[in-house]
Amino acid sequence: MGAAMYRKKLVHIIICSPGRCSSCPRFQGGKCSEIENLTSNESIVLVEQDRGFVHLLDDDCEAIREPPWRGNRLSDSITVAMTKYFDQWSTEDASDKTQNIAPRECAWKTGYVGAEPLFHKIVNCYAVDPYLILITIESGRLVYNPYPLLKSPFEHQVLEAVLADVKLTRERMQMVELTLHHQIQRVVKATKEVVTRDLPELGHNTIHRIAQLVAHATTPIGSLLPLLLDDYVEDVFLDRPYTSVYVSHGIHGRCETSIILDDADSDRIVTFLRAQANLHLDRRNPSFKADIAVDEKTHVRWSASIPPLSPDGLQFEIRRTRTTPFTLLDLIENHTLPIEAASIVLLAFLMRLNISITGEPGSGKTTLLNALDACSPASWRKIYIEDAVESRVHGSHHQVRFSVSPVDEAVKYLSKSSEIAKTLHRSPDYLILGEIQTAEHSRALFQALMAGLRSIQTCHSTSATALISRWRYDHGVTEPAIALMDVIVTIARPVPTSPRRIVTEIVEVRRAVRNGIVEFSGLSTLYSLATGTSPPDSWPSDGAFKTAARLYMNVDISKAYDSIVSFLYDAYEGKHRNIGTIGDTFWQDTLSHVGKQ
Repeated sequence: MGAAMYRKKLVHIIICSPGRCSSCPRFQGGKCSEIENLTSNESIVLVEQDRGFVHLLDDDCEAIREPPWRGNRLSDSITVAMTKYFDQWSTEDASDKTQNIAPRECAWKTGYVGAEPLFHKIVNCYAVDPYLILITIESGRLVYNPYPLLKSPFEHQVLEAVLADVKLTRERMQMVELTLHHQIQRVVKATKEVVTRDLPELGHNTIHRIAQLVAHATTPIGSLLPLLLDDYVEDVFLDRPYTSVYVSHGIHGRCETSIILDDADSDRIVTFLRAQANLHLDRRNPSFKADIAVDEKTHVRWSASIPPLSPDGLQFEIRRTRTTPFTLLDLIENHTLPIEAASIVLLAFLMRLNISITGEPGSGKTTLLNALDACSPASWRKIYIEDAVESRVHGSHHQVRFSVSPVDEAVKYLSKSSEIAKTLHRSPDYLILGEIQTAEHSRALFQALMAGLRSIQTCHSTSATALISRWRYDHGVTEPAIALMDVIVTIARPVPTSPRRIVTEIVEVRRAVRNGIVEFSGLSTLYSLATGTSPPDSWPSDGAFKTAARLYMNVDISKAYDSIVSFLYDAYEGKHRNIGTIGDTFWQDTLSHVGKQ
């Protein structure tokens, strides 16, 4: 995943008085002065430590300036008198029963977590239905705490009772061959029928939320699902059984969790992974990597190993695919790269130059690739070859995706190298190769480039020079072949535990032709974090951009670059936001004369 373009708002946490507004010195003139003084750039979280409640105000309800218990102007004495009622029924259900109780429930989300967790320092709080997420500081460490998003102790009791019943009957539901998503759907349906029959007075939303929680808990990865559904979570890690699972968070960086998996949990997860991916994970093939669908919108890349490869037991890394992918504008806004650097990369992409995005693991390579891919003209025929499916389907775009055997699989039935070779007969306008990992992959890539294909891919390295050295000396790629790579983008994660990613360098390959053979002539830096962007007029005539423009595109590089810079600045300033149209606009306006003399 890439850099964190998440909630722009600051989180303002208010610790409420035990008697709510009636005993609070901040309640003056019928209003909460602390809420009244908040800016539009602050999200409100109310914490009732003595009652164990957390109240979140939806980000799209900025006009609400009252606590949820004062939405109908009831006196605090009436509100306090209703506390026992709320302890039995959710505020949502109470609002269904009478118009005089909690009419602001549409704006506020309420979660009951009990008093104990609320005495830690809360630094963030948000909802990931059907869960409430608290980020706390405990003993100097950030801790990620998922709780069921239930509004009263009574709802917790209902959850426990239904869960005990469903666990007893689940084995009779014949779900072994179903995907995780369909397993959850089936349990949700069955649970809703049971709860609606036995407790019809519960509201529809509450019943659905309880059914989701029950369905999640009955899966082998139930304790991990809050993490996998959270778009702020980028990676999930387990080092070995009996140690805590930890995450890379898009806002807070590295966070611990209270989730600890034992040997029995590990065995269930291994069985689950085999069944979901239909791949080996055993002593003969102790390493595993596959794409797992959590639900219709959420996919994860799950890498795992077991003994004898990992002698301490199961270990895994889970890379989440965001429900809503980052756009190039998102990456500009969160300072992954400036507009001028984004314009260079986007110009290279729209010219269909051969691009390699390189960086260390977890630096955001695929995020940048997917952001560029979303900017392509809809008419392009794009072919994807990936061992873990991380590409996105874009509306009316022409996209053909192939999933090949991962490098972890001992017997590869579908080879990335062979599929790259087959692409010569599939007529792509652009080839998106995902991650190039092995020497075999690299040789297949450059054979495709020498055959005239245009491609973009990711590779592991720390710089353009390190990547070229790896190709040349580790993978045995010749310098004439390397000369056909056009642009190398380096992206980095300077602090390992931080969510911050930055593009540090963009270089183009320089080439010459001697005796009819292409020669590698070195690199030219077009952008670096230290020196900024070089103007297009200074780019070398033997570099990839001007060579492509001169030989087969007949394009003024400076004018094309300036037009993209102008487009992105307009988008950044809010004059338009749909930068996915830039590919079609660019080809219609700037490149409409390509091929004409």
